[in-house]
Formats: sequence, structure tokens, C-alpha cells
Amino acid sequence: MKNFSKTTIISLGLVIAVLAVFGAYFYRDGFFAGKGAPELKFQKDAKDNIVKFGYFFGGRIHVVYRAYINNYFDNENIGVRLYTQWLREDDWYEVPQNHEEMHEITQTVTPEGGDVSGIVREFGKVTGIKIIEAMDQGLFAGGTPGESSFIYQVTKGSPIVAVALLGHDDKDRPGKSIVVRQGLTINSPEDFKGKTFISRRAGPGDAIWLKEFIKSIGLDPKKDVTIMDQTPDDLQTEYLRTGKADAALLHMHGVPQIEAAGIAYMYRGMDWMNPELSHALLVFRKDFVEQYPKKVQAIVDAYVKRVAYEDTLSEEEKHKPGDFGIQIAHHYKGLSLPIFDLPPLVRVDLLEEMQRLMLEYGDIDELVDLNDFIDNSFVKNSMINYEELQ
Repeated sequence: MKNFSKTTIISLGLVIAVLAVFGAYFYRDGFFAGKGAPELKFQKDAKDNIVKFGYFFGGRIHVVYRAYINNYFDNENIGVRLYTQWLREDDWYEVPQNHEEMHEITQTVTPEGGDVSGIVREFGKVTGIKIIEAMDQGLFAGGTPGESSFIYQVTKGSPIVAVALLGHDDKDRPGKSIVVRQGLTINSPEDFKGKTFISRRAGPGDAIWLKEFIKSIGLDPKKDVTIMDQTPDDLQTEYLRTGKADAALLHMHGVPQIEAAGIAYMYRGMDWMNPELSHALLVFRKDFVEQYPKKVQAIVDAYVKRVAYEDTLSEEEKHKPGDFGIQIAHHYKGLSLPIFDLPPLVRVDLLEEMQRLMLEYGDIDELVDLNDFIDNSFVKNSMINYEELQ
């Protein structure tokens, strides 16, 4: 029997360890999918006609939710399942396909923070980056990230493609504003010097839009103010109420409540840059699109049909008061809930502008050709099919 030296044994051990690490990495990213390796989770689901999405319960994605609970995907013979997380947790949970159940889950009372009633919609609070990471690992075939999370991940090498535009802020009625805590009077931009601003826990977009506001009023985001980015949803109101923060970039849902409670007042709607930059996307793994184009088409068809249906409603019907996720349209002091285009084509112009800003602020290291990560053919096919049915 051949003798091995201690050095040889150690070297072999190191080689095996390195191979194990690289093997785990490539398996995680689906490198071996279709190459004889065990199937990834999304591939197993697809064989049962199930397509799972990582999902954020937010305004820019609510048409997906309304399509989900009103059986639009089922009517296309595709079993869509939405999965999300609780705030500050990493486990994934299936979103109920029933609004009454969803409403009960989201109305979670917490001892502090939250909106003025103490209610926090903690269920559904997952970032787009976490959604795409789960897609990369093969857990989901698709996801609903915001524009900045999408850009961040494709520059890092995520093999994904955007097939439809979801909701976006209205160019004429933005969905975000700067609010200032009650008791603090702002007569000129100089009054913001030395103050503390917050933006919500999200992809890089919210932080960039806040910094752009500060620059637009002639101040330096790095020198003249303090910024607390990535503030969890349940702490934003609390920080303003206690004075830990002086101002915030808030989404429209929170502005009427915070004003009614006397905690803060609306200072300025997002008019310092194009509000449409804030948008969400329907995204799939590239290999899923290649392997199951008919399933992708069925999902896009269902989404387009729901957008088209809501587009036919009267303004009165759209503005009818309803729960979070159900109400279609609402205006408040020049602000608006996100809107949905028909046809919902992915807009490379908006993505390229956000990519430029993300590079400027150091969120990404390089620019990529975003056209390589966009496929509008499914929306175009859906519009042809939809128009033929009219």
C-alpha cells in the first residue's frame, strides 16, 4: 500500500474542501440545473403546474395581489403561489388567496411603533433584494422587486429577466413626500441644517430619492444633515413622534394617518425628480423563462387582464374606499397611490436613469446593459391576445 506524507494528506484535504465550497456555491445558484444534478425547488414545482413568487405586499404590486385573490391566474390554468416574510424574519410564508385571511394577518397590533393606531402591516415586509436572492437559490421561479433591487442584483450577476412593469408612481401625482415632525417649523432650506432624516428599509431607491431632495434644496447630504437609511416600517412613526427623527421620506399610505394624529405634517411631494422612477417589476429566473415560456405567458396574460379590467372602471369605482391592497386609487394633497400602465411594458429609460443614480451614490460598481435583462415579448403577446378577445 502506497504511503502518503502528512503534507500530501493535508493538501488533498484542502483540495476537497475547496471543491466542496465551490460545489455548494454553484448548486445554490442553479449552475447544475439541467446538468444531471438534483432539481431545484422551482423546477419541481413547475412539474406540478405551480409557480411560486417572492412577494412584497406594497402599493406598486397590488394588482398582482388583486389578480391573485380574484383567481385570474387560476383562470389561466396556472397555479401561482405568493410567498412573503414577516418584518425582521427570514422564513417564507404563503400569502392567503383570500383577502379576509390576509387582512386578519396584516392587522397585527404591536406595543410600539406602527401607524397611529398601533397597527403595523408587518406581514409582507420583505425587500426586493431578499426576494431575488431566494430566486437565485432556486426557491422561487419569480418575484416582484422594486427597480433598485432589480438593478442591484443584475449588476451582481443574478440570472433574472423582467417581463412586465408593475405599479409606478404617477408623474403628476407622486406617491412619496417629505414630512416634518410636528413642532418643527421650516421656513427655508437652511432650517433643515443639522436635522435628522429617515428613509425606509428597502432597496437603494428610497435612500437615493431622499439624498436627491436634500441636494435639491442646496444642502450636502453628507455634511449638513444626518440620515438614517433603512429604518424599519414599524419605527418610522415612532422616531418622528419622539423626535429621534426630524423629517422623513414617506410613502403615501402613511401620510394622511400621521397628519391626522398630529405627529408630522406634509412638507413637499416628490417633485424634485421624476416620480416614475419608483416602480416595481414582474421578474423571472432566466432559465425558467427558457424552460417554461407558456407558463410565463399565462401569468403575464392574467396580469394584463386584471390591469385591463381595472382600467375600465369609473373613477368613482377606482376611488371607492377599501382595505390596504384592495383600494385601487386614492389622492391626498397632490399625492397618489401607484398607477398601472396598459400595456405594462418594462421601461428601460427609467431603469437606466436609476442605474446611473445608483452608480453615482456607490450602490453599484459598474453599469450593465439592462436590455439584456428585459423581455417585453410576453406583454406584447398578451396585448394581442387581449385585443382579439374584445
